[in-house]
Amino acid sequence: MPRILAFALVLVAVNSSFAQTVDIRPVRQGPVAATPGDVVSLVFMIRPASDLRVRLQVRVPAGWPVMTPPATLDLQEGADRSFLLGFRIPETAAAGGSSVTVSALDEDGTAVGEGSVVIEVASRRGVELSVVDAPSVSPDGIPYEVTFMIRNTGNVAISPLVRAE
Repeated sequence: MPRILAFALVLVAVNSSFAQTVDIRPVRQGPVAATPGDVVSLVFMIRPASDLRVRLQVRVPAGWPVMTPPATLDLQEGADRSFLLGFRIPETAAAGGSSVTVSALDEDGTAVGEGSVVIEVASRRGVELSVVDAPSVSPDGIPYEVTFMIRNTGNVAISPLVRAE
């Protein structure tokens, strides 16, 4: 009898954790190419293993504004639901891969599913050169000094080389 009771307890424990599993997958797999300033829309498919109410939580890199409000969904077992996520990549976003994640939380706030996609932000080079200080008039043949400011307007590091003749 103790063996049967132990088996029943294990079965209940396995069943209760499986009952709250939610599969979340982005429709576009693999890295998604984007450039600074882009508005990106992604569709995630959500499929629960049982009837469940979830609150969706979105995680994007700091400074990336999310345009889609968080949603609470009533999910039916095995039925696909879609979630459209929109966000903007700031002009100042660093080049490279960044993860965007959608999580499903049950009514207790426990994560019961998660899906993510990598956004590959393209590199963009740019500099702005401005005069900070210069004489208003300079006589012919007399050396003078001009101060410039170089500002990186891209999203990758630069090593400027400045020459004057």
